Amino acid sequence: MRQFHRPFKLVACEVFKKDILRIQHRFNLTSQYDTLFLAFGYHRNPKELSKKLQEIIDKCTDYEYTILSYGCCGGGAMGFEVKETPVVIPRVHDCFDIFLGRQKRTALFREEPGTYFLSDGWVASDGTPFEKLNNNKSNLTVGLEDNNLITLAYSGYKRLVFIRTGSELDITNSRVRLSASMMGWDMVEINSDMSVLHRLLNFQWDSNDFLTLKTGERFDIQRLIKSA
Repeated sequence: MRQFHRPFKLVACEVFKKDILRIQHRFNLTSQYDTLFLAFGYHRNPKELSKKLQEIIDKCTDYEYTILSYGCCGGGAMGFEVKETPVVIPRVHDCFDIFLGRQKRTALFREEPGTYFLSDGWVASDGTPFEKLNNNKSNLTVGLEDNNLITLAYSGYKRLVFIRTGSELDITNSRVRLSASMMGWDMVEINSDMSVLHRLLNFQWDSNDFLTLKTGERFDIQRLIKSA
């Protein structure tokens, strides 16, 4: 393992919380990280996520590296500029690429383009498609037009893939199965080997799967295209 003299700043979406804490504990990494989990709600507002990440990066001056457990995330995790501490980020589009790896995720899409992905952390933070549809239909403050848009957003899906990371609860599995059944989708369960997170947290940053940005460099779409 590489030797470092200062701690690391780890910034991650809360969908990874249980998995990251488990990996840190397993490899005795907890003391090496100052870990910050950001609320899932930033996914709904990419501009706010971008602003928040830049604020955090600007303040990271006493760390070896700032490590981001994010993908492109609708563009929200892109656009930041490195000020002082180098930044490491996986070369992925979103969190499900982190869970599965880009090749596996792509293969699943090619197999069935109408695939909707879920994990325990995602369900805990945002619920299931059926729960969101059901909640909005019972919410009198949500207009008919909004309900129609929400329903339309799920209309192209045919299959739900539930990613098992080893941290999931039985109740989550039940919620996901109910959602697939009520939505009329097929359901598939897939085990994640968590290799991207393992390597990210254990400083195994090969240039094929991880991007290291230095002072003055910016994470933009061109870097993502080159890596994807």
